[in-house]
Amino acid sequence: MVVSMSYEQYLQSWAWQQKVRSKLLLDGGVNELELIIWNATGRLPLAVRCERCRIRYHRKRINIHHLHYRNIFHEKREDLAVLCEGCHAVEHKKEPPLWWLLVQGGKLDAGRLAECDASGVTPASVAASDAIAKLGLSSTEVYELTGPDRRMKG
Repeated sequence: MVVSMSYEQYLQSWAWQQKVRSKLLLDGGVNELELIIWNATGRLPLAVRCERCRIRYHRKRINIHHLHYRNIFHEKREDLAVLCEGCHAVEHKKEPPLWWLLVQGGKLDAGRLAECDASGVTPASVAASDAIAKLGLSSTEVYELTGPDRRMKG
């Protein structure tokens, strides 16, 4: 009896998870220390490098992309790519996330993005606070520029 598996089921399978781990470790820019920690603890590194933009991102912002579907369910490592969410969206001709546009535009440092991931702060608010700091404005001056008295009246 042959049981066919849907693509969604496959992406939840142990076989796919092993391919993801292998791809991340071999092509995700993992350094030797991270590899030693992974071997000792079984935990994947937190930061992985995107193969397109070459920037290291928190692992939760990384996707494994199928370059083609000819070998679906039997992919080889070279059939897959490690891509950040932004590059993955662009690859599928979708709108990339705001944080990716900020990083690509030089408005947000990828290191600051990792701080956002750790603290739960939104990347847009960090980029805004960085821009305010570059302008040398105090929080009072920012409020005066953007506060309730500046709203459009209609």
